[in-house]
Amino acid sequence: MRILVRGFVAVLATASLLGPGLAGCSVVDVQKERGSVDLRAKWALLPVLDYSDSTQAGGRVEETLSSLLRTRLRVDVTKYPVSTESESPADLDERQRFQRALSWAKKEGFQYGISGSVNEWRYRSGADGEAAIGLTLQVVEVDSGKTVWTASGSRSGWGRETASGTAQRLLRDMLSKLESK
Repeated sequence: MRILVRGFVAVLATASLLGPGLAGCSVVDVQKERGSVDLRAKWALLPVLDYSDSTQAGGRVEETLSSLLRTRLRVDVTKYPVSTESESPADLDERQRFQRALSWAKKEGFQYGISGSVNEWRYRSGADGEAAIGLTLQVVEVDSGKTVWTASGSRSGWGRETASGTAQRLLRDMLSKLESK
């Protein structure tokens, strides 16, 4: 029994030394297409496409992403305008909404656009109900439409941790890998 207790104490001590990064499982993959981006340039926040089963997850990620770009990277970012026209079935297609936002950004003279997708936003079943988040981000050169940086990541939180808090930590991890000129 003493060996079991000592082993448990050793695991807890190691976890405390590793810090808050251990507070959930996280994976982030990044690919840079062409060097770095200019964080002082004119940036547009394009739609975050929602492929999850959660209502409004894309909008939640857009708001958190906008805040993190401003506070962490000091990027002056402008969000795409929401259509005031009545929504037809074509307006509900996420990719068409993205293309309209990209056209707006090009017309307004933005250099970069950042967008992404929500692939998972849920709580796992079970006693603890851990948050499970899966996201992608991409930075495009607005004029060419070429992707210059992309990242995908997933993160799960501990029991009773909020999905938005888990998503915020994942977005912070992903954006920390965005290299600037």
